[in-house]
Amino acid sequence: MKLIVDIDEVMYKLIKSEQYTGNNGADYSARAIQRGTPLPKGHGRLIDGTELKRKFIVYGYDYGGDVLDDMPTIIEADKAESEDKEGGDSFD
Repeated sequence: MKLIVDIDEVMYKLIKSEQYTGNNGADYSARAIQRGTPLPKGHGRLIDGTELKRKFIVYGYDYGGDVLDDMPTIIEADKAESEDKEGGDSFD
C-alpha cells in the first residue's frame, strides 16, 4: 500500500536526521498515518494537472483542459505551491 502523509517540516527533518527517538516519534508517525490518504491500487503516474492544463492552453488544445477537469482528484493541490506556480492566474 502507498500512502500520502502530511507532517510538519521541522518534525520531518528531525526524524530524517535520526536524532528523534522515543515514543513521541512513534505516536506522531501513527497519527500521520491515521490521517493519511491511501493511493488507489493500480493508480497511474501522478503528475501536476495544473501544469498539464497550462500546456494544453498554450499549445491550443482546448479540449484537453476539459478532460482534466473531469478526472477525479486523488490528492488535493498544495495551495502554497500551486499558487506560486500559477502566478496568480486561474485556469479553472
